[in-house]
Amino acid sequence: MLRCRVHDAFAGGEQTYVGVTGLRDAWRDWLGPWTTYRQEVIEVIEGGGRVLVRSRIFGRPEGSDQEVKSESVGVWSVRDRKLSRVDFYPTRNDAIRAMGLAQ
Repeated sequence: MLRCRVHDAFAGGEQTYVGVTGLRDAWRDWLGPWTTYRQEVIEVIEGGGRVLVRSRIFGRPEGSDQEVKSESVGVWSVRDRKLSRVDFYPTRNDAIRAMGLAQ
């Protein structure tokens, strides 16, 4: 069963979502407060059936006229040619550690 975990989420600490519906809900929860939002992939690291994807995020929160710039780091795991897990980390170092790769 697909699991999506958001480690150290900005609001409410760690959260886990289950299944494809859970992954969709995770994205909806994340995108909810943004009036505008876009991501640019800036790094991809593959290793052991997992892929780290680091993105630069640009968005304008609802009620603001200022764009916020941040980063997102996700580790996407594949088993039997299917997405099995997604973990979103607050930093690249956290994601690298979780993958067991040297920094």
